[in-house]
Amino acid sequence: MNGFLAYRRRPPAEPSAREIDFARRWLARRGVAVSLPTRLLCIRIGAHSVAPSAWLRTVAIYAVLAVDGAVGYQSLQELPGVHGREMTSAVTLFFVIAGLQVGWWRARRLRERNLAASVPHRLTGVTRPKGVVDGWFGATAATTFAGGAFLALAVFAAVPEARTWAWSWLGLLAVGASCTAVIVVATLREPVLAEDDASLAAGELLRREAVQATAPAMYTLPVLFDVFGEGRQPPAFTGLLIGYVALCLALQCAGPIALSRRKLPPGHYGELETAPAATADDDVWQPVVRGRC
Repeated sequence: MNGFLAYRRRPPAEPSAREIDFARRWLARRGVAVSLPTRLLCIRIGAHSVAPSAWLRTVAIYAVLAVDGAVGYQSLQELPGVHGREMTSAVTLFFVIAGLQVGWWRARRLRERNLAASVPHRLTGVTRPKGVVDGWFGATAATTFAGGAFLALAVFAAVPEARTWAWSWLGLLAVGASCTAVIVVATLREPVLAEDDASLAAGELLRREAVQATAPAMYTLPVLFDVFGEGRQPPAFTGLLIGYVALCLALQCAGPIALSRRKLPPGHYGELETAPAATADDDVWQPVVRGRC
């Protein structure tokens, strides 16, 4: 399966024209203006753009797993004393979000694994960056999962007739928390791919962005299906649930905004002049350039 997901039209160690352009624009947003980023940065940054073809191949697999998970979770309604209409109506959407989240991560991870074997002079003895999980992400994840669990338990204790809805939602929050935790831990444990101080700084920022991209607050959106749809949630908790979703989404938006203000330190990130434009038959890295940034 990994071989299928990692398949590319060109050798995976070479950046495509799309990845080169994405790396150039990514660096420009962080205060570095180059015409041709270094080969390492093109692939390293380009991996986070995740080409549509690679992303779709990966997500297709996890979409099937998500459907299987949703069907399996719905089968809990066969338990004694459980009625399907008493469970949350957002089971399928929860698993779709989980499939998209894990699928995007796997597509990026496969591209970076190809890169790890192609860096000839990788820095050694460099510790992984600290503080990658910042306060905004921590607050978002805690509010989404711990806050949601608190609300579910409150419903379970206060409204006996809604206990099925409460535990079904609590179980889905556990699924979302597990997927998010696996991705974050794996991102923190990724090897340091750098050749100098500039690529080391870019790698740290990319790692921070990868953590933010897990977007745990997305798991609050399915709750709105109950609030504005079939109304399976206890009416007394409707206002609290809407406030819960709004708070989580606000925290989720604040994290990337704060991260976008970070700039890269001075260093060699690429060349000032590019080589002649690549043709359709020559869409690979062009190392012959002049000038440095």
